[in-house]
Formats: sequence, C-alpha cells, structure tokens
Amino acid sequence: MSKNGIYLCEGCGIADAISIDGLESLAGGDLGVATCRRHAAFCSDEGVALIAADVADGSVDRPIIAACSQRVMEDRFNFDGAHVVRANLREQVAWSHAPRDEDTDMLAADALRMAVAQAGKSSAPTAGVNTEVNRRILVVGGGISGLTASIEATRTGHPVTLVERSDALGGWARKWSRRLPHRPPYRDPQDNEIEGLIGQIEENSSITVRTGVTVTSTSGMPGAFEISYSDGAGETVGAIVVATGWREYDATRLGHLGYGASPDV
Repeated sequence: MSKNGIYLCEGCGIADAISIDGLESLAGGDLGVATCRRHAAFCSDEGVALIAADVADGSVDRPIIAACSQRVMEDRFNFDGAHVVRANLREQVAWSHAPRDEDTDMLAADALRMAVAQAGKSSAPTAGVNTEVNRRILVVGGGISGLTASIEATRTGHPVTLVERSDALGGWARKWSRRLPHRPPYRDPQDNEIEGLIGQIEENSSITVRTGVTVTSTSGMPGAFEISYSDGAGETVGAIVVATGWREYDATRLGHLGYGASPDV
C-alpha cells in the first residue's frame, strides 16, 4: 500500500492567496494522509531535506508536493525510491485567481484532491525496454484513402498489409465514373483515378492484399500489435491505419440550413 505524504508550500505568494490551514485540515481529514508538512519554501535546501528525510525513513514513498508547476523544480523534487506527484497551487491557483477568496480556496482543495487521487492510481515509470519494432503497417479499408495510405507507406520503406472486407479493392470510389474535384480550379468533376491506384497496389511487391476478410481482434502495443483475421490467419504489425470508409449523411437533418426549403441548397 502506498504511503502518501502532503507537503504544502507557502512560498511565491501561495500562502498569501489561499488558506494553507484549510488544506492542512483537508489532508488530515477527508484525504486521510498521515504525513502532512508545511514550509515557507520547499524548494529550499531545508525544504528538500524535510521531504528527503521522510522518504529515507520509509514513512513516505509518494510525496505529494503542493507548490509550483511540475514544469519547474523537477531536479529539486527528485527522490530515489519515491513516486513524486505535484499539485500546482502557484500558477494554476494563487497566481491566476482572486486571493483570499472562497472559490480560490475551493480550487486549491480540488487540486490537492486530484493530486492525492493521482498518487493512488499511478506508479513511478519503469525504465525503458529495448524491443524490436515491427515495421509492417496494417491498413484497414481498401477504398481511396486506404489505397493511398498503402502506397505512401511503402514509399517510406514500410511493408504493408491491406485488408478489405469486400471481394474487391476500390470502395465507394469504384462505383463512380467521375469524382469530386480535388485540384484547382475545383469547378468540374474529375476523372476517377481509382483504377490507377488499384493497379499500383497490385504491382507493388511490398503490399500484401487480403480481400474478403475482416480484422477480428487486435492486442499488443505500438510497434508490436497482434492481429487476428476472420479467416483464422494472424500476424504482427507495428502500426495500424484505419480507413474503413464513410456513410452518406442524411441531409434531411439539415433543414435548419435550408435543405429541402431552398432550391439553392
């Protein structure tokens, strides 16, 4: 079980703006923290020594430092064997809200409560583990977005598995003779380039195409996702691109914008 300790800093105008007495009562009351100390400046040598002593004697393993932003004093508040949690009372409370105001005190109390909750639900980060990253990319969806993503991925040196649930690539775009303009001057429908994209996919030896299957499960982590397919096969990939298409929007829901009411919409 974690041993929390709360350290209430009074420096940098914090004690001038909020009630440290109130936070001290909260710590020993509703929050049930056995160790609670206050100091004029916990970033001072004396203040750091107080926290270090509690960590060293085993009474605290999760010091909750209610003081300045966690973006500063990181080196000062670094204690071997302890998981440090910061409650920002300086920038987010004392310096940015009305001093000696009930709402400001309530905000400070909430910040302390959140820090205690964080301490109870988190742990110190573990050292990084060097693992091999799988370079294969899974692209789910064989429409124009999935085809484009697959081609671009291979251009950066990644092998690709392209999965499409239907029996053919192309998606919605394969059903159209022309497509919406995507190049200037954006006036007229453009030729449908989907067959050309499909041809590039079929000619690319770095792309494995799987049609008529779906992804049934994924597990693992970035760099090592375990994939299972509906046909019973599976593989490991490093990243997943989801390009599963779209559904036509029900334009009748846009009546307030003139749809169905104005011939110009």
